[in-house]
Amino acid sequence: MEVTDIGTRILLARRKRGLRQGEVAKLAGISQKQMSQIETGKRPGVQAVTIAKIAQVLHVSTDYLLGLKEEENWEEEGASTTQTVKL
Repeated sequence: MEVTDIGTRILLARRKRGLRQGEVAKLAGISQKQMSQIETGKRPGVQAVTIAKIAQVLHVSTDYLLGLKEEENWEEEGASTTQTVKL
């Protein structure tokens, strides 16, 4: 299945991990309303820092969320899942 929009990719990754919108939103430092708007495509122009925070919470790459890669894996060469993004 090819999923092209960021909101759907976030939704699928969130559900796959069994997380609620509010949980992801809190960990990413945004409101649940903002999270809902992002997932439904009602919030265009999401800031890069917000995408990075959501990706970190969901343990997926920003490239996956942006539709640049089909794999969710956020591990790149030399990186590990224990690394954090300083934002």
